[in-house]
Amino acid sequence: MIEIEDCCGGLPPGKVEEAFAPFVRLDNRQSGFGLGLAIAKQAVDAHGGSIRVQNLPRA
Repeated sequence: MIEIEDCCGGLPPGKVEEAFAPFVRLDNRQSGFGLGLAIAKQAVDAHGGSIRVQNLPRA
């Protein structure tokens, strides 16, 4: 198991699964091309694993 935590501020409600689509950027204030989670999902799927995103409240 690998856990990654970031401080991006979370995802809008109902958009968690959309985050795995290539070129999707759910927050235009962030830089990047929207490929990170799409590439991670392809790699994990290719090895028979599973990947998920979970919004957690800020502490």
